[in-house]
Formats: sequence, C-alpha cells, structure tokens
Amino acid sequence: MELTDIVGILSRLIHISSAVTLLGGLLFARQVLVAVGQTDLIARYSTAMQAAIAGLLLSGLYNLLTKAALPKGYHAIFGIKFLLALHVFAVALLLPKADAAKRARSLTGILVSGGLILALSAYLRYLTLNP
Repeated sequence: MELTDIVGILSRLIHISSAVTLLGGLLFARQVLVAVGQTDLIARYSTAMQAAIAGLLLSGLYNLLTKAALPKGYHAIFGIKFLLALHVFAVALLLPKADAAKRARSLTGILVSGGLILALSAYLRYLTLNP
C-alpha cells in the first residue's frame, strides 16, 4: 500500500466521520433537544460542528481533486451537493444565535438538506464505480 492510498483512506475516513458527527448531532438536537425544550444546549455543540464542517470541507476538497477520470454528469450532481452542503454549514453555524422557535425549523431544514446530500453522495459513488 502506497502513501497516497493511506492518505486517501484517511481523507475518506475524516469525511465520513465528520458527516456523521455533524448530521448525527443535529438529528439528536432536532429529535431530542427540541422535544424537551433544551435547544440552548446546541451552543455547547458548536465547537464540534465547526470541526466537522472544517473536516468536511478539507477532506471533500482533497477527495475531489484526487479523483482521476470523472464520468459525465458528475460535476453537475457534485455542484448541487455542494450547494446543499453550504446551506447546512451556514444554518448550522447560525443555529446557536437563533431563537428557540427558529431553531426547530432550521434543524428540520438542515436534516432535509442533509438527507439529500447523503442520497446524492450515494449516487456519485455509484457513478464512479459504474462509469
């Protein structure tokens, strides 16, 4: 196994674990913290959110730049995925400053976008494995 293979695996690991951290924490916030009226606790999660966002941006950029030949349509789907990701990042970073009612709506929107991102990611993976 070459060094580039190891870096590629680590980058993929960082990307997936950052996505799990970000969306998992936001899902918990939406399903549990909103239900018990404790959305103010989201502020404690903001450092982990910021780290996950940084991990997603850096590893995603690395993963994109190191892909060899991309199939037709890949960039269009990736562009949609990236715009949805920017929506998730922006709203997640603004979440601790929002009032409680807006937090619940914002979390719902983030989770819908996050689900779409996961679906697009699965499709992009399919495209690269089946050109």
